Amino acid sequence: MSAISPILIAIFIGLVCFLLCFWWFGIIKRRQAEIQTGVGTLAAMKWRECVGLVIQSLEKEGYREEISSRQPGDGGTEFLLKKGSALTLLSYKHGTAYHLGEANIRDFANGVQLIGASKGILVTLGTIESMAKDVASRYDIMVIDGNALWPRIEGFLSSNTLDTVRSQASAQTKSKVQLGAAISVAVAVISFFAFGGLGSMDNKEPDKIGEQAKQTIANANKSIDPTAAKLDATAKAMAEVDKLTEAQLAQRKADSAKSIAAMPEVNSAIWYSASTLQLNLNTEKNDDKTLIDQICRILTQHEELRYTRLQLDPPPGSNVPVRFRQCL
Repeated sequence: MSAISPILIAIFIGLVCFLLCFWWFGIIKRRQAEIQTGVGTLAAMKWRECVGLVIQSLEKEGYREEISSRQPGDGGTEFLLKKGSALTLLSYKHGTAYHLGEANIRDFANGVQLIGASKGILVTLGTIESMAKDVASRYDIMVIDGNALWPRIEGFLSSNTLDTVRSQASAQTKSKVQLGAAISVAVAVISFFAFGGLGSMDNKEPDKIGEQAKQTIANANKSIDPTAAKLDATAKAMAEVDKLTEAQLAQRKADSAKSIAAMPEVNSAIWYSASTLQLNLNTEKNDDKTLIDQICRILTQHEELRYTRLQLDPPPGSNVPVRFRQCL
């Protein structure tokens, strides 16, 4: 085996390892994080804004809304849509708390028949049971949950909102990509000495090779240790969180909101959803960094609140838009 062969093998193995890590954490997991963050962003919107985006996405598929047919539904809103000459009943359930089952599908199917529509579309930011999806297919009802909805409507959101969602998703997976890169380096180093060590032994330099191996692996470990230690600390903190009761978790959220509401820039702090804290501000300042830093110092005292989404509402009558931030 030539002297360069172990190097090529190590580079190849390290590159394959990195590409696999990047594909899993940098693409698959990042997209999952983006969808989760995006659904949370939609849930923080007013339902009228969100259902407007849903209808816009359906218009691309040839549906047109019958404006005069709007009527309130059970916990959401129902609309009559037309595609060609066929009527379709759209029902929208706003909020991530919805968990729709077979009974919900059958109730909606009855509503579709009563109104004289030929099919139905049931949309929610929450989840839909797999058995319910099977029932929906039998009734010719299209069901769209939060994970399926985000890819449909992300193209209709403002660039600022999309940038915020994507940056938050990237922040959640960045450390895992870095850890994957460090592990790939370590794997390449180990592979090099696994394939090249035997050849080096023939050159009667085992001690030198052994020292080089130890030093190279030690250098690789230095790059791994900080990220690994951080992930280990996070895992231990979440393990402690898992031991808490629902009442204790709720009390921690209530105490955090109370502390934040006591800040002079904040009029009130209310948990809008499980992961979104709505802040009604007393100031119109657009520079949020100092305020966000102070708020995050309170929230990050509890590991389960570390990635809380912050909805910053300006004072009544202000021209400053609603902003969304997140502790990193």
